[in-house]
Amino acid sequence: MTHSKGRNVKGFNIINLLYHSNGISIPVGFGVVKKTIEFIDENGKKKRSSEVTKNEIARDLIKGAIQRQIPFTYILMDSGFASKENFEFITKHNKQFIAAITLCLRTPMSQERWKVEEYHKSLKSNGAIAKSLTKRVTTQISHLVMSMIAVFKLECLRIKDHLNHFALRAKVLIKANLAAMSELKKLCCA
Repeated sequence: MTHSKGRNVKGFNIINLLYHSNGISIPVGFGVVKKTIEFIDENGKKKRSSEVTKNEIARDLIKGAIQRQIPFTYILMDSGFASKENFEFITKHNKQFIAAITLCLRTPMSQERWKVEEYHKSLKSNGAIAKSLTKRVTTQISHLVMSMIAVFKLECLRIKDHLNHFALRAKVLIKANLAAMSELKKLCCA
């Protein structure tokens, strides 16, 4: 379900674990909700569900971050992950949580949450996540991973060049177009 459109749309159903510190955002884990179980709902419509819930995937990602000793204190999560089971899991591992309970809550923490939104926007626009023409789960995940790597490289360049992801992408495209034009001129004159 997409909140912006208020309906279901085709696409990846991914859970991201994004580490944010000192103005730098690094993806440290992700999980894909694979809806492999088909069923007919009470209205007679064909639907799909997953063997594993998004909350179980999120807990596995958090557990992995703890095992890899990623230095974090807080977990900032969307309201869809605000459950008693998740809260107990997080506090059991001596971490703290901040969960969005109501929509449009404007606090200093909502600015931190915005980093996740920026990451997703860059993943869609600059990582071309939606451009995948693949049908199989394995190839879709491969495309997803490559998109994440592209956005991570943009983040590394952002730190170095002090430009946002979109400005960096434009800079790369301009250089690529100039190189292509140069090659075209060589071919025409040969």
